[in-house]
Amino acid sequence: MWKLTPVIAAIAILFVLGASRLSAQPGSRIVEIVGEDFRPFDISVEAGDTVTWVNYGGGAHNVRSADGLFGSPFLANGTSFSHTFSTAGTFDYRCGIHPFMTGVVRVSGESPSPSANPPAPTATPFPTPTRVPRPEITVAAKLFVPAVTATGSN
Repeated sequence: MWKLTPVIAAIAILFVLGASRLSAQPGSRIVEIVGEDFRPFDISVEAGDTVTWVNYGGGAHNVRSADGLFGSPFLANGTSFSHTFSTAGTFDYRCGIHPFMTGVVRVSGESPSPSANPPAPTATPFPTPTRVPRPEITVAAKLFVPAVTATGSN
C-alpha cells in the first residue's frame, strides 16, 4: 500500500500542473467536453466574457445554442471553440451530434459599451478550431493473476 502513495502524489502534481495550463484568462471561462458531458454543465459569466469549449472526449462534438446565437464546427479531440457573450440572459446549448448533451450559460451584467469606431462585421460562419493540449497522465500498474491448477478429476 505504501508504494501507491507516490503514484497518487504524482497524479495530483500532474493534475495541478495541467490545470494551471488551462486556467482561463480574466474575462473568460472554460467548459470541458469530457466523454459525453459538458463540465461544468451550468456556467455563469459577465456580459463581455468569453466562454471556450475544449473537447477532451474521444469523439467529435460540437456546440450549438438553442437560439442560434452561436455554433461551432465539429471539434475533434484537443480542439476548442470560443464565443463572447455581449448581452445578459440565459443561453441553452447542446451538442448537435449528441442531443442529450446539454448545458447552460448564464450571463449577467450590462452589455459592454461599444467603442467609438466599432470593427466591421466579418462573414465567417465558423472559426477554425484550435488545438488545446491536455496533460497526459500515465500510471504504471502490475496485474497479479494467481495460477490455477486442477487437482483430481470429475
